[in-house]
Amino acid sequence: MFETVIFDFGGVLLLQPTGAEIVAWLGQLGVPLEDPVAKTLLNPSESALFWDLMRGRVSERHFWEETARAWKLPPEIVEAGLSQISAPVNLNRPLVDYLEGLQGKFTLGILSNAGDSTRQAVLNINQFDRIVKDIIISAEEGFVKPEPEIYQIALKRLGARAESTVFVDDLPENIAAAQALGITGVWHQDNATTLRQLDQLLFGEG
Repeated sequence: MFETVIFDFGGVLLLQPTGAEIVAWLGQLGVPLEDPVAKTLLNPSESALFWDLMRGRVSERHFWEETARAWKLPPEIVEAGLSQISAPVNLNRPLVDYLEGLQGKFTLGILSNAGDSTRQAVLNINQFDRIVKDIIISAEEGFVKPEPEIYQIALKRLGARAESTVFVDDLPENIAAAQALGITGVWHQDNATTLRQLDQLLFGEG
């Protein structure tokens, strides 16, 4: 019987810009695709800088200030772009509504690979702290998915047992790492499939 449900944030509860949208934005700014920051945005998992951001070794503020300077852009242009990425309109409403519907039935949490300014963005766009018991962010912990430590931190903070926990994430390597610890994983690829799998696991429906 499951007691705890943990959702990833970016790519699950929050829709993220596609590669094509990022390329279009870079084109509007006149930034070449071979630019180091452009490469980080397009292929984050292959970038050491990305992982430094996710582990909190580099602040998001510093990263974007340096990016604006390197791109010779007014800081407000970068700020405007970033605010759009985490705007409420980008919430994955069907999954957010489903999460809200689980209140009172399960212990709920968010576990995200994200930078040091993400917590405030999460609270600003939907006040998720009123929905979930805790929000675990990699930059605040110094560990990232798929490292086992970040899952163990999440379980401890939520007072959860691995065998009674379901974890939803959009990256298969993060799901595999959770399953290695005894957590049941749901690999999010589209809303309909994810919602059907969650109903089957949590309520025996579908």
